[in-house]
Formats: sequence, structure tokens, C-alpha cells
Amino acid sequence: MGTGRASHRDARFTLADEPAACYVAKDPSGEFTPGKVKSFDDYPDISPQIRHLLNQTNRAKAKCYQRHVEREGWPGDGAALTYGLRIGANGKVTQVSVLSASGINDAMLMACVGRMYCSWELTADAGGGERLVWLREYMSKVVDMPRNPTRN
Repeated sequence: MGTGRASHRDARFTLADEPAACYVAKDPSGEFTPGKVKSFDDYPDISPQIRHLLNQTNRAKAKCYQRHVEREGWPGDGAALTYGLRIGANGKVTQVSVLSASGINDAMLMACVGRMYCSWELTADAGGGERLVWLREYMSKVVDMPRNPTRN
């Protein structure tokens, strides 16, 4: 008879349901290839949802960036991270991986930002298939410009 609790051995099989467990730094499947992975703009059913979620996570991402700057300093020419998201047929993000990084190699920052996507729940795919989506995050310095550039 069961106790109603999962054993330690069973715990490894339930981790995929936990948001942070979907982040895998490098894609182990090899499926995030140019022919298979698409920009989220190519999926009109989820594109507005993703834009909304990206805007909602701006404050949390800023905290990730701030911690990076405190540890490593500002990346000289800025940085860009490209993430791949595997979205299950039910609309849950089941995998997040870093597809490329430019100007940065901080694994802690990559994980901090990447894990945010793991909790996303989007519209289920009407065709019942999974979607492979890429999205890019930029880290650029804000330059303070004068209000009226024609005046000194």
C-alpha cells in the first residue's frame, strides 16, 4: 500500500513538472536546428502571449542582469542570448536551452533568465504538436541622451 508520497527514486521523474527543472543549458536533443526552430512571431496563436510575458518579466530579468554586473562588470559592447523553448502540445514550456551567446559567457545569468520561461503556460497547439521557438534577450547599456539634442 502506498503512503501517498513519492519515493526518492520517483522524484527524478517528477522534476520535469517543476518550472526550474525545464532549464537545460545546452540542448541535449539536437532538435533546435534552423529548419525546426522558429521565431515566436511565426506562431500567431502564441506570439501576443509571449510578448506579454516578456514584458511581465522585465523587472525580474533586470535583477538577473544587475547581479551579473555586480559579479562580472558590464559587458563592453553589450550581450545577446538566444534561447530555445520547447512548448508542449498542451502549451506548457517543457525545455529551455541556450542556443547561442554573444558577448557573454556567464552561466549563472543564462540560467537566471532561462528559468523564467519555464513557468510559462501558453495556448495549446490546435494540431496537438509541440513547438520549438527561439527568442533573443539583449543586454545593452542605456546611454543618457540630452532632452533636446540641438541644444548644448
